[in-house]
Amino acid sequence: MDEVKWEITWRHGRLGILSNGGKLVDVEFYSSTGRAVKPFYEAAWLKETPPPAEPLLADLRGEFSCLPFGGTYELGEIAPAWRWTDADVAAAGIDRVDSVGESDILLHGYCAAAPWTLLRRSDTEIEIGVNYPESSPIEKVIRVIKVDPDAARIFVEMTVFARRKCRQPVGFHPMFSLMGPAGSFTLRAEGFKFAVTHPASPAPGISALAKGVVFSALDRAPLKDGGVLNLTSLPLINDTEEIVQIAGCPGKVELEDENCKVVYQLKWNPRWLPSALIWISNRGRRTAPWNGRNVCIGIEPVAALFDLGCVASLADNPISRKNIDTHVSFEPGNARDFSYELSARFT
Repeated sequence: MDEVKWEITWRHGRLGILSNGGKLVDVEFYSSTGRAVKPFYEAAWLKETPPPAEPLLADLRGEFSCLPFGGTYELGEIAPAWRWTDADVAAAGIDRVDSVGESDILLHGYCAAAPWTLLRRSDTEIEIGVNYPESSPIEKVIRVIKVDPDAARIFVEMTVFARRKCRQPVGFHPMFSLMGPAGSFTLRAEGFKFAVTHPASPAPGISALAKGVVFSALDRAPLKDGGVLNLTSLPLINDTEEIVQIAGCPGKVELEDENCKVVYQLKWNPRWLPSALIWISNRGRRTAPWNGRNVCIGIEPVAALFDLGCVASLADNPISRKNIDTHVSFEPGNARDFSYELSARFT
């Protein structure tokens, strides 16, 4: 199936929606004086050949929906306190057939790289959908992308329909460009209950943070060799790859770009997505196609245990023990809605 792009242009910006993965791409916001800014990241290898074999990596850009959120890790990579056992899986009542279909082991789920279909469109709104394979307990996902005619603001809604009762981690995956000198972006995330460093190393031998450590402020993330790292001043000076989860979020994170004189605000309903993953890619991944050149930040509203996938997110874990949901329950006849909004404030 050839890729299709649907577009909206309005007084305060423009955007595109790709049939491949239903991605939100090519977003521009316009100031009252006509100044244009582009918030989203595009991978450096998009026009290189041959493309990466992993479909999601081959077209990594913008924002997309994830169901189930995450992928797979080897248990040996994960800090002991965060590992799960067969007993944990049994205690959680995880039915590997009903909860995890064959398509659901793909990185960030079937919808993240599958072909989507246009369902409806207008001057300010586009609705697309994707049907999941029969092996999945998820029947289909609908995405609606709307613009605010009177502001530099976009609304994204995701509705999930289940064919069988199941539980899965879910989230959105917006990725922002960090093109600029070290420290020229400021990340602001306040009011969360706690933060946790990733229990595995996103880039083994390169990632600097301690594994699976709870901390309280993003400007004092604990390093594995002692000391702290300020994750609010970006890009970072040293090459690294880091992921932290901020749990119990109020549903608002801001990213200020001092180069372009703009503040991007991401807002969502934390009832169903009570955490956010902060993925900081700072030239730390050296293997292809990354090749030590990737600089971006993912600010990803989720109900998940990091990006560790279905079984880890459904089993008892150190985040769920603190009464923060790491998955969502779905059942036939009860569609579940998720949403966020992205806006630009010019300074």
